[in-house]
Amino acid sequence: MSEEKEEHQVEGEVTVGLEPQRRRNNRHFLMFWCAFIVALFVFPGSGADGFVFCPFRAWTGYSCPGCGMTRACTTFVRGDVWHSLEYHPLGALLVLWLTVVALLRGVELWKGRRILQNAPEWVHRAIRLGTIAIFVFVLLFGGARLVLEIAGILTPV
Repeated sequence: MSEEKEEHQVEGEVTVGLEPQRRRNNRHFLMFWCAFIVALFVFPGSGADGFVFCPFRAWTGYSCPGCGMTRACTTFVRGDVWHSLEYHPLGALLVLWLTVVALLRGVELWKGRRILQNAPEWVHRAIRLGTIAIFVFVLLFGGARLVLEIAGILTPV
């Protein structure tokens, strides 16, 4: 049985129902998000055992731009915001962002149509610029931290 596009009339605008691929992507994202949240509670979130997940750090001994992100996320979901920010300033933002995306994807599945389809162009532009800004921040933060570690001012996280 094939799923076809459905048209809906919403206040004078025609919206199209979710395409089968979008529906699958939403389901997969929601499964990923659930696994992510469960893993954050299961993972110990501490480098005390000496195991290093980061290949860059394992090979060089220095932190990469994303080092500390796992521990930042695990400590954030456990309510320790200060240590989360110490491990990586974007850990909490990552958890919050993935949660908002999961909520939007869930609402799309529930309503059967795209949520931001008829949003003004500035909304789409702001999302793109926000994504670029976060990526640039991670690179700048990681680069600065790497320089300070090489100089001996900071120790790897």
